[in-house]
Amino acid sequence: MPETCEQALQFLQSICKATDLQLSVTADDVAEGCLLNIDGLDAELLLVQGGELLDALQHLLNQVYGRKLPDGHRIVCDVQSFRATREAELRAMALHAAEG
Repeated sequence: MPETCEQALQFLQSICKATDLQLSVTADDVAEGCLLNIDGLDAELLLVQGGELLDALQHLLNQVYGRKLPDGHRIVCDVQSFRATREAELRAMALHAAEG
């Protein structure tokens, strides 16, 4: 795992620990850069209001660590495959609209 991804992982873990939320974070290298998977008993709190808190965490991590990643790479935060599911839904809607 690239050093920047490891640093982002440790930073997000420290945020979770400081807030006393029951969350765990793991990291994976993906084509887009670094995927931080968040799970735990309090994971649903990150998805309230359409995932605004999740978006805020991702934005913060990209501001702090994203500049250290190669061009075109970024840090992506996901909770219980929320982003992957949402992306699949948007693709299906776009295909349906294109067909109609």
